[in-house]
Amino acid sequence: MVKGQLSVIIIIGLVVAIMIGLVYYIVNSSSETKSVAGVRNMQSSRELVTPVKEFVDGCLRAAATEALDEIGKQGGVLYPNQGGLSQGSIQYVTTAPYDGHDVWYGLDAPVGDIHDRHGTLLYSSDTPEYPWHFFPCDTEQCGTEYYKGYFGIEHVPLLNGTPSLTIEKQLMAAVASKVDACFDWSKFKALPITITTKPSNVKVFLDDQDTTFELNASVKVAMQDGSGESVLPFSTLQLPVRLKKIQTAAKNVLAMDATDITFDPSTYTQDGILVSVLHDVPGANPGDDLITFTDTRGKLEGIPYEFRVMRHDRPPALIYIPDPTKDQVDLCPGSSIARAGNHTTFLGPDNPNPPCGNGAVTANPWPPQSFHDGEITALDPDEDNIDINITVAMQNLDDATPSVTIPTPTGSPKHVDVVVTATERDDPTKQDTQIVSIPADVSVQQT
Repeated sequence: MVKGQLSVIIIIGLVVAIMIGLVYYIVNSSSETKSVAGVRNMQSSRELVTPVKEFVDGCLRAAATEALDEIGKQGGVLYPNQGGLSQGSIQYVTTAPYDGHDVWYGLDAPVGDIHDRHGTLLYSSDTPEYPWHFFPCDTEQCGTEYYKGYFGIEHVPLLNGTPSLTIEKQLMAAVASKVDACFDWSKFKALPITITTKPSNVKVFLDDQDTTFELNASVKVAMQDGSGESVLPFSTLQLPVRLKKIQTAAKNVLAMDATDITFDPSTYTQDGILVSVLHDVPGANPGDDLITFTDTRGKLEGIPYEFRVMRHDRPPALIYIPDPTKDQVDLCPGSSIARAGNHTTFLGPDNPNPPCGNGAVTANPWPPQSFHDGEITALDPDEDNIDINITVAMQNLDDATPSVTIPTPTGSPKHVDVVVTATERDDPTKQDTQIVSIPADVSVQQT
């Protein structure tokens, strides 16, 4: 009896042990199967997400490259059809076409007058006072000469800050717009995934040596079988475009061009940035120029990066010509005024009796040799060619009419007016004028 019970107990124990082992085996086998399946699902999900991430990165590169190219060739501006800011936010809506782009005017001609706090006129944009009455002298006696003043208005868009039209804000808006337009998810319709996004958000970091874009498009990739989903990380792109440095150079150069009539932008070279000037751009206003800044150290798609701006044509400025005194030049009836190069010569009548006017006898030229080498001259802020015109009694002294007999003197004291005009050769509407009063001796009559 005891042996029979013992046998039954042993058999039951064996059965229980076998069942426990069987259950353990089944559980472990199921876990391993699920684990393998999970790994396979993860690998499959990663393989499907990778091409989506590469596509997003490619859209960012294409959008950033295009926006950088456009904003450089257009003078720091991106227009609404390029994903840029609205036209209403642009303060100066002035552009000129060049090479398929509407190029922003980074330098305008001077407008209005500038006075000191006492109301005294310092600088004028209107001839004949332009740029100031005794230019370049401080007074009529010309104790000191100055060549810096008010010759234009520089307004290259700022890099960043509070204004709406900053380069940073324009790039952020344009690249985000271009990236969203690039997202064509139909390319992935053959894959067992569903892609959803939110409007892109782009940050731009402008450094001395490069420009960096950070894209957050909130791209979510979900497996259609419900096995998982993934949100793509931010996309970051760093390009060797020194936009900050070249914009700073452009702003500094145009500021110098707006304040110093002797400054020539093409002489500027610093930190690998070169400047060239294309005069009289076809399609722009007469005399307007294109200034191109080329960065030999910063490149876009392997090509030196360019930043272009337009420059409005500005009038030349005559060097002030003082009126001669009676002791220096004194005309008499029958005298003539002749042109010799860029100065005037005064000739008396043949054998006047009695003699009259020491100027008529000595034929002193005016201006004197001590005044700018005796030359009537002018400076042009845009490095344009200038023609000097000398007119007496509405007759222009030139090769066809080298001399004119003086008209009847007028005024008190009696004088003859000589009108001197500096005219830009490529745009005759740009000119500066001065009237020089020549003393005339009418007390002596010719016999």
